[in-house]
Amino acid sequence: MKKILHIQLLPLLSGVQRFSLHLLAGLDRQEFEIWVASKPGGEFVDEVKAQGYHYLPLPTFCHHISLLDFLTFLHLLWLMHKERFDIVHTNSSKPGLLGRLAARLCHVPLIVHTVHGTPFRNGQHFLTYGFYAALEYLGNKLGHITVFVNNSDRINCQKMELLPKSKAKTIFNAIPLALQSELAEIAKQRQMPEICRIGILHYDSEECRNGILHYDSEECRNGIRHYGSEECRNGILHYDSEGCRIGILHYGSEDCRNGILPYRDIVIGTTVRFSTQKNVIRLVATACRACRKAPNLKFIILGDGEHYAVCQAIVRSNNLGDRVLLPGWDKDIVPWLKVFNAFVLYSRWEAQPFSIIEAMSSGLPLICSAIPSIKELTAENTAYLVALDDDTALEEVFVQIATNFQPAFAKGKQAAEQINELCSYQHMVQAYREIYLGR
Repeated sequence: MKKILHIQLLPLLSGVQRFSLHLLAGLDRQEFEIWVASKPGGEFVDEVKAQGYHYLPLPTFCHHISLLDFLTFLHLLWLMHKERFDIVHTNSSKPGLLGRLAARLCHVPLIVHTVHGTPFRNGQHFLTYGFYAALEYLGNKLGHITVFVNNSDRINCQKMELLPKSKAKTIFNAIPLALQSELAEIAKQRQMPEICRIGILHYDSEECRNGILHYDSEECRNGIRHYGSEECRNGILHYDSEGCRIGILHYGSEDCRNGILPYRDIVIGTTVRFSTQKNVIRLVATACRACRKAPNLKFIILGDGEHYAVCQAIVRSNNLGDRVLLPGWDKDIVPWLKVFNAFVLYSRWEAQPFSIIEAMSSGLPLICSAIPSIKELTAENTAYLVALDDDTALEEVFVQIATNFQPAFAKGKQAAEQINELCSYQHMVQAYREIYLGR
């Protein structure tokens, strides 16, 4: 039996940590004795313990470069010397450097690292870029195999000569079969949203006849404007005026053409960390502007993080708290995917987010920034790709989907059919297993 240690940094349930949970769940417990190390506390640690894996806390681990990193390195060195692991598998940049160095000094037989995005990026100061690239070069020298979750990062690192081709491998992320099946069933049951009738508001009550609002008196019901003038003809509400209240579409806008309403309640959703990487401030601001143009649009943006309060303030300042919802973090994304009509991810950089894989598996069309790693999973028939920071183009896509959802719905159908071929769970587990067993 092989004794394997997975090293993570933060105890969150973000994509990097979920990668370890998904991969380890597919390994044969008769072949591998599984250990996991990370900063203690948090939902990731709870999941590790719930699965019955051995857990090793690293209390001095922190995200930013710190003098505490030396203590963390000494701790890792002591743990590896004590436990005599056969395999050490590090994830992300800092665990990758500290973990690979400690493993090499302890003569661990196999040292594997998975790159979940490189720390050097376009736009950084050249000294910062060079410093991080040098650290990646050192980490790759210390390890035996470096796995990339997309081809673009691997090709870029090889062009920069940060590692030889013989040490580099690409293995796409994937989700476990049980979750895959659950999301496939959601995709199968997904239907087109209803369309409002011929320019007249539809009510789910006895006052609605054939989609036309019927009036038995001079007064409008349900708190809608009083029509005792020529605007109300034959007891039927006339829609050439400035519009009705209580969430009813304004009829002088571009969204209404020839008296025909767009699809009702199109919900665009996402689950993100409210951080610079996820570009969430620009996403929320653009969502608010789109809501002004397409009154049937709603947004649900799940997550938390350092920019959460700023995004709340943007929504409040636009008085759109009922249409741009920020419910906070929820680790169970499946119920939300059922509610969404489309999925948006406007990130500045990504490796290969599980959120996109899950959204596509559930039959949702994607609205994404056109960055290389995301383009490896998407195409014109599955996604709307928007140039990074082109907020005007993003807003136009939101409004387009709200007013004509049929093309988006077709993209979602194609996404559900294609994602399992691109991201196969069996292939992911088998590929890592072959690395672990030295094949």
